[in-house]
Amino acid sequence: MNSEAKQKISRGLSAFVPFQSLAFLVHWIDEYKIKVIVTPNRKTVMGDYRCPVPSRGHMITVNGNLNPFAFTLTLVHEIAHLIVWLKYQGSVASHGLEWKNNFKDLMKPFLIKQIFPEDVLTALEKYLLNPAASSCADIDLTKALARYNKNPTLHLEDIMEGSEFVTLDGKAYRKGKKLRKRYMCVNLSTELVYLFSPIAEIKKV
Repeated sequence: MNSEAKQKISRGLSAFVPFQSLAFLVHWIDEYKIKVIVTPNRKTVMGDYRCPVPSRGHMITVNGNLNPFAFTLTLVHEIAHLIVWLKYQGSVASHGLEWKNNFKDLMKPFLIKQIFPEDVLTALEKYLLNPAASSCADIDLTKALARYNKNPTLHLEDIMEGSEFVTLDGKAYRKGKKLRKRYMCVNLSTELVYLFSPIAEIKKV
């Protein structure tokens, strides 16, 4: 890829990631010939990697509504999947030891304050000790990243027990007691009880 093509990629990514992360990301996109697609918000995933097929090469999609720090983390997460696929061709677990090790290695040059704010960096370093399939599984990291969203994010653990709230799909609940890692919440329409993650995004009634 010539310098003009790299500059085009850099300009396109600059709206979504911290400036200091661009050189690393553009290098990998060039090295692995990745097609990066910024998508509308998806509720179930923040990004995904698709291995090559005869009609196209490596492709990664990332949700365009993510803040720059979450976008960067998600993109590196998916590049780690690409590298694992190149080495093992799908013969290992999706988020197994091979992915964890590659992801941690890729993240090493990003662990500086010039790329991530101090609160995100602290949570990220802890998360990288044993990274999970989704950064959303880590409460501290999720809350740290959420502080940099354009619109304030309210999580279930932010409200008092007994408070009523509405989920993003418009259903109303009352927050109950915490059982180990999740909260018991009563659906106000059906009176059925559901278990919610502490970091479920909600709207307060």
